[in-house]
Amino acid sequence: MTCDAPSCHITLTTFIYYYYLILLLIRWLICTAVPTAPRDLRLSLTQLDPPIVLVTWTRPAQSHGSLGGYKLTYGVISDLYIEERRFDADKTRFTTGFLGMCHIIDFYVCIMYF
Repeated sequence: MTCDAPSCHITLTTFIYYYYLILLLIRWLICTAVPTAPRDLRLSLTQLDPPIVLVTWTRPAQSHGSLGGYKLTYGVISDLYIEERRFDADKTRFTTGFLGMCHIIDFYVCIMYF
């Protein structure tokens, strides 16, 4: 039994075309994936009077490409003023300036990506 219908045959050109489309789709899915959050955020009080804090973190477990850097946001919880610092992707530590006495400070590190 032979099949002479056009749907039974796939040409090499059609195969390459669909293969290329699949590769583009996979690349798009990988490039649009969001990196995971930075890990192991640690705060160390390096000086008591005035209070100065060393903030460290590690790279995310999965970056899905190159990272654009990090954004560290910190400030007194009850205040509207929040300090924001941006760092390159290779920097994973920051030492704060004077934070004030008897305040609860909130620290948040997030990823910046392109």
